[in-house]
Amino acid sequence: MKKTVSIAAGLLFACVSIFLVSCQSDDYYREQAVISARKYVLKNAKDLDVIQQEYIRFNKPVIMAENILGTYAGAKTSVICGVTSQVCIAWVVPGEKDAFVVFGTSDNRLFNWSPYRLIRKTYQTKEYNRIAAYDSAAKYAMNNMLYLSTEQRNRVRFDVPQTVKTKFPLDFDPMGKLKPEEVTRLKTLPLQTSFVWESLTKGKKIVVCGAGAADFVSWTPVFGQEMEDSDLNQNSEQ
Repeated sequence: MKKTVSIAAGLLFACVSIFLVSCQSDDYYREQAVISARKYVLKNAKDLDVIQQEYIRFNKPVIMAENILGTYAGAKTSVICGVTSQVCIAWVVPGEKDAFVVFGTSDNRLFNWSPYRLIRKTYQTKEYNRIAAYDSAAKYAMNNMLYLSTEQRNRVRFDVPQTVKTKFPLDFDPMGKLKPEEVTRLKTLPLQTSFVWESLTKGKKIVVCGAGAADFVSWTPVFGQEMEDSDLNQNSEQ
């Protein structure tokens, strides 16, 4: 009887161990990819001074991905595990006119991502601002739209969103937690722009709406919602 119990306990432990390994969070794979990219930049960008090297060591990059097989009419980027994607991990280092972009491939969880090439890419100021705004929108969705499924969250993290000029009525401080001066600042931002991802639910979109100045300067997220296409269309600038 004791032997049977021991065998059963051993099998249970093995099953639990396999389950825990197979359920490594996406954040783990993301962190491992960033570590690999960081090492790759520091190894191959020999002209960086000490301050610039420290910036890359201790600051988070921007991660961008797209389907490596390209797109065709009517196609939508997949975020299902196993789909091979081009994944670029990039740092914009103060004092450098170029972004340091590490190109690699993996599935959309960044599982087993490895760097292939370091590219120095010059972005226009508007592109820098847009990338920063997109990153803020994605982080807002990840931190506040906790009801999204894992597949939906992966879509927000890795798909490039559509940019839409919108006219939603905005409540800049619904929870009453912001300082008055911050609310005042947000109200002075002249342009409302939303980042929009396709939802996995037919007829819906994942929307993060925010406000900023021209060319995405100071863009700040205000609210996020998975909404009906009709709601987004009614609040879109024509």
